[in-house]
Amino acid sequence: MGVRWIVLIYESLTSQQVGLLRDWIDQGAHWPEAATLDPSRSDSAGQAGTHWAFLPVVRLPVPQVQNTSWVKNPPVHVHDLQATILHCLGLDHKELTYRHQGRDFRLTDVAGKVVQKMLA
Repeated sequence: MGVRWIVLIYESLTSQQVGLLRDWIDQGAHWPEAATLDPSRSDSAGQAGTHWAFLPVVRLPVPQVQNTSWVKNPPVHVHDLQATILHCLGLDHKELTYRHQGRDFRLTDVAGKVVQKMLA
């Protein structure tokens, strides 16, 4: 199957508009500095530089358990949790498998197992 293109139909640019764009490109396509995003400027809510896209990515530490007697179960791998949730929905995670480049793939990867202790 080939690539499919979605064609959107718009009104064509006039020859004057095309000429303006060509002139702008020939002149180096300079974009005014006022149109660029500046994280120090305030956003629409008036909060300077607080939009999530301007904040650095920070890995947060895993919170420590304050009441260790509360923890009853060992940690569960995410693939096991997904397999258990799918089981609760009446789906067999092993049946949700597809083959790609000679390998079977599924949401729970190859190691997901239903955790019976979580079902009780």
